[in-house]
Amino acid sequence: MKTPAVRLTILTFIFLTAYHASAYIPTAEQILQKTVASHLHLTTMEALFTTTFFDDPGRNGTIDATEHMYVKGVDMFRLERSLPSGRELTVGKGRKTFAAVNEPSKVNIRRLETVFPLIYCHDSVETLVDDLNYLGVDTNVVAFDRINETVAFVIGRGNLQTPGSRLWIDKYRGFPLRFTGISTVEGKRAALRVDYGNYTPVKKRFWLPSRIDYYMNDILIASSTVTKVSINQPVEDSRFDMPVDGGPYLPVASFLTTKE
Repeated sequence: MKTPAVRLTILTFIFLTAYHASAYIPTAEQILQKTVASHLHLTTMEALFTTTFFDDPGRNGTIDATEHMYVKGVDMFRLERSLPSGRELTVGKGRKTFAAVNEPSKVNIRRLETVFPLIYCHDSVETLVDDLNYLGVDTNVVAFDRINETVAFVIGRGNLQTPGSRLWIDKYRGFPLRFTGISTVEGKRAALRVDYGNYTPVKKRFWLPSRIDYYMNDILIASSTVTKVSINQPVEDSRFDMPVDGGPYLPVASFLTTKE
């Protein structure tokens, strides 16, 4: 028969073992293996969105629009938007992005849209980590968090005072849930955020969000719902031709980091 002291020692060992197991935080590379696997071989995407813009936060003003997104690989992106005030366009190729927008002082908000291919269209963890670093995510920093009831890993760090970007990943499924970054809007630093939700299987194996919400300084500014999506179908390279700088096209700035 075990003595009370022996039983206490065993219980203490079990408790400490369980505690350390629950407190273990994997590296970003380990976390992102599931993320890459859930989108492996996603090479092109064409999607239609119905988007509501909250034109006047706090006054319930809204504007409805249709959007057409094209993605080819990790470095080609195009988003066309039809608004009552006119057409807007964002085109990204490589690590350069230009946009024609109705409010030039807010052009840097469009950087949020270009995050999508940079976190979804990868065939290796190494290239995903490289693009996260480009987005301003410090992949050496990992923590736990929750989004509603979902447990998530948070990769990166940053806020308005010490700029940097962060990515939330569903702990169990590996799906991207949220991205935040710091930019300059209307001459001031702004906290930009995009949430990816309502994941749906496409062609039975690719898991993609059917709802995308955009925030600035924690205020919802736009909400997009996918109405149609086509993946791994031919998309002409000419759709991603870079416009000439100047005229209606403005360069879209990268997210800020502490280095800047």
